[in-house]
Amino acid sequence: MTGAFKCARLSDGKKAAIVSVLVLAALMIGLVLSVAACGGGGLEGTWVSEKDGETVVITADKISVESESTGKLEFTYKVDGDQLLLSMEGLATDMPATYKLDGDTLTISSDGEDSVYTRK
Repeated sequence: MTGAFKCARLSDGKKAAIVSVLVLAALMIGLVLSVAACGGGGLEGTWVSEKDGETVVITADKISVESESTGKLEFTYKVDGDQLLLSMEGLATDMPATYKLDGDTLTISSDGEDSVYTRK
């Protein structure tokens, strides 16, 4: 039997459940594509501090920070709500930070200090 004939043997309740799941999946895919098309890439991207020119590049698995004073530093990170947990090779403990994303402005707060970046 082909797939179409197998589906005909399902009860109406199971058919309705399958259709509901397919519709939900299509809506979720549409939402993801629309956010991506609008440039709402979340944290990922290149960010620059107007205060000191520090550049932060965030990818899916890494954060690179480059400034004249520190050179280039690389971290791995995890996101939990508005919390960032930064890890760096050679550090005994992870560094917690809080972030706020407002359009093209990213504010990272750590140790009572705010750093504000603009998406480039």
